[in-house]
Amino acid sequence: MLHELLHGLGYLIGGTKRENIIYGMALEKGILYAMANQELDKKNILISLQMPFVVIGVITYIIGAIISSPLLVTLSIINLMGAAMDLVMFFYILKL
Repeated sequence: MLHELLHGLGYLIGGTKRENIIYGMALEKGILYAMANQELDKKNILISLQMPFVVIGVITYIIGAIISSPLLVTLSIINLMGAAMDLVMFFYILKL
């Protein structure tokens, strides 16, 4: 859930209006999602894609390493793996 909330925060930072951000879940597919119900520019999409990777992955990893917390480092690595498709989409959209 935090991952998708961060995508939504990324939309807000990129300029999406709050009322145009939709959160939901597709139980049949087993996924949660955040999406914007308006046309987005490239910058907005790139910010949204990177928010979970940077906040939960990179920043948490650095904090975990500084305070020597194996649990925090492990959780951040799991999130980094979970953000793999976000990274793939980021680099694909970056080329457009």
